[in-house]
Amino acid sequence: MKKITLLLFIFIYGAVQAQIINFPDANLKDALVNHSPTIDTNNNGEIEVSEATNYNIYYLTLQSKGITDITGLENFTEVEEFRLSHNDISSIDISVLFWAKNIRLTGNDLTELNTSSNIALEELSISNNFISNLDLSNNENLFSLFAISTNLSTLDVSNNLLLEELFLWSTNISTLDLSSNNLKRINIAGTPFTTFDDFSSQTELEYISISSTEISTLDTSIFPNLKTLNIQTTDILDIDLSQNTALESLDLGYSNMTSIDISNNINLRALRVYLGLTSLDISQNTELRSLRIINNSGITSLDLSTNTNLCYVAIVNTSIEYINVKNGANTNFDPDTTCSISSNGSGLGGIKFSAVSSNDNLAFICVDDIDYALTNFEVSDTVTLLDICSGNIGETNEFTGIISYDENNNGCDPDDQPISAIVQSTDGVSNFATTSIITGDFSMQVFEGTYDTQVVGLPNYFTTDPIVHQNTFTGFNQTENVNFCITSTETVNDLSVTLIPVSQARPGFAATYQIVYTNIGTTTLSGTVDLSFDDALVGFETSEPSPTNTAGNTLSWDFVDLQPLTSRTIDLVMLVEQPPVVQGDDILQYTASISPNNDDQTPNDNTFELNQVVVNSFDPNDKRCLEGDEVLIENADEYLHYLIRFQNTGTASAINIRVADQLDEKLDWTTLVVESLSHPGRTEIMNGHDVSFIFDDINLPHEAADPEGSNGFIAFKIKPKNTVVLEDTVENTAFIFFDFNPPIITNTTSTTFVEALSVEDFAVLTVNLYPNPVSDIVTIESATRIESVTLFNTLGQVVKTIPINAYNSQIDMSTLHAGLYFIKTTSITGTEAVKRVIKE
Repeated sequence: MKKITLLLFIFIYGAVQAQIINFPDANLKDALVNHSPTIDTNNNGEIEVSEATNYNIYYLTLQSKGITDITGLENFTEVEEFRLSHNDISSIDISVLFWAKNIRLTGNDLTELNTSSNIALEELSISNNFISNLDLSNNENLFSLFAISTNLSTLDVSNNLLLEELFLWSTNISTLDLSSNNLKRINIAGTPFTTFDDFSSQTELEYISISSTEISTLDTSIFPNLKTLNIQTTDILDIDLSQNTALESLDLGYSNMTSIDISNNINLRALRVYLGLTSLDISQNTELRSLRIINNSGITSLDLSTNTNLCYVAIVNTSIEYINVKNGANTNFDPDTTCSISSNGSGLGGIKFSAVSSNDNLAFICVDDIDYALTNFEVSDTVTLLDICSGNIGETNEFTGIISYDENNNGCDPDDQPISAIVQSTDGVSNFATTSIITGDFSMQVFEGTYDTQVVGLPNYFTTDPIVHQNTFTGFNQTENVNFCITSTETVNDLSVTLIPVSQARPGFAATYQIVYTNIGTTTLSGTVDLSFDDALVGFETSEPSPTNTAGNTLSWDFVDLQPLTSRTIDLVMLVEQPPVVQGDDILQYTASISPNNDDQTPNDNTFELNQVVVNSFDPNDKRCLEGDEVLIENADEYLHYLIRFQNTGTASAINIRVADQLDEKLDWTTLVVESLSHPGRTEIMNGHDVSFIFDDINLPHEAADPEGSNGFIAFKIKPKNTVVLEDTVENTAFIFFDFNPPIITNTTSTTFVEALSVEDFAVLTVNLYPNPVSDIVTIESATRIESVTLFNTLGQVVKTIPINAYNSQIDMSTLHAGLYFIKTTSITGTEAVKRVIKE
């Protein structure tokens, strides 16, 4: 009897366990039988109660299965989330899912929904249905509601005290009472709200998204916890975000907003602008990771130099011409790493700097390292990559002071002579330097840290008090004042003179020059400056001051009481004779000298020889080493003299001008001496090689308004390092920034140290190139027979080379992309000329 009872129990138990669920909807059954992860574990084509109750994965997805009836799902008691999206359900009894916490009914044909029995419900999505009324009064645990593309016209959430997340897209709701709620996330789109007043009580909001509404004003100051703000296609023209210091993500698009001030949003990590902004200043947003600028026709330049955490940039369909992303952190754009965008760790992979799509005006991007950018950045081949640029270096502190020379050794006082010299400050890692101006004043920006500051570059017979000044900056925007008093340690006579060709020399035109003479010694001196020239080729016009004496081909100026470490200048104009007396490529030879030179410490610099090549046409923005292409190795311990010329050829005055010059590694920056500037300016030197000549508020007129006044120049001298050897070459290029425009890049000077000067030391290949800009055929003409012509793109890649043995040539550029190219012409004598040409 006991055996029979046991067998009966086992039979009944097995029958219950193997009870097959009846699904009236064949599509539902088929979806469950073939579900992944597997529900039909015994693979019999049926779903048993045990299989349903044992399915304990958090969610059950039944998407696009043609389901019309969900009867039978009541057996899945361990599932918390049901995704019943994009089926053919017109009515549904979800009371059978009374334990479910998350129900998604997106994309069905529902016209009504009863949730009164679903008291456990926390998240509900009824998007893309036809529900017009919804009673949520029994759903006191409701945390999140998505109502997208529904017919809802009213919504009562007064009993949903736990509601934190509300998405209303394409509904008919125009007002909403939220006085009982404490929302953190709100997303309104395509819904007839005209004001955000209904949401003003929700002061705990962290996420706001508004799009495709008629809302015209938004006061975000009442949302101190706001982290994400998305505004798309609204009538909002202006927004004040100054109080939203917690903001991490900002997305603005499809509106007539033309400006945005985000300087106070120091925690911003992601920014997307799809606007007609005229400018964008993100210099204070140092936490910024992601930047996307799309369809913007107003911004022409973008400065990212302070955004050292930036790791994703996308520039699409803009009018941007110049981007400065030289921030010391370009390796953040490594495609093989993840760019962490949000504070919760989500991020982006793949290409992280892209400016390749429809940015037709983009000409220059300044980067940390050109080779790295070529490998990891996605940019058009018409864009030139630079590693010298203008832009900020971030938050700083400042050293200020005055340098004076105490000639009578009684201590510096206001009556002593102000001195121009180099001041250096270093924390052992970074090296900052500047030159004091003519009044002896200097100002220098540095970062946080402990800095040693001193005057460098003085001859060894001078000393300073203090020799080194040490100061520690903690934080930013602090100023430390330090004055340096220079005294002599011995009696030294030392004069020098330089002749600067301020303008080019052209046949039949006036040429401008400047003589700079300096007392480098420790005694006050008087004497004479002489200038000799070939009076068959040039004639004296005028000078300021006037010559003391004129005798044939020699001009003389007497000077008195030239104090130590001071300079004076003589500006003069010479008239170049007309052809055929003087023609292009002729050499004008000048010799400037200063006396007395007896007992002079360095007599070699008491004479300066200038060999100036006559030109017929010229680039107004150029650079030149006055010693020429070759210098004797025996003179490697003497100064090289450089001249940079610039002209405002634009259509408006240039308010500020910055000329950047990356010194060749073979030059000793501590010996740099600024001999003359056309306008008041200052000099900054970073880490011993990045030199900037800065003209703030220069207001240089444009060429059409003032042809002569539109020009400027910089003249400086610098010595090679004592490690240069025979055949070493020193190269230099200048980058000229007019306000925020892309830089104008000068020619590259090249000076080689040789054992003996070549016969053709002054031979210059003069080439005419036309038309420029060119659409198809460009013609090259030369007075010297051409051996070859090579065409390069802006990356230095050879596009084509044409061998020639003639005085002219042509290059067909009709099939090339529009942009900037370089044409190098080589003569049969080996001389070369490089010209820039713009392909239209």
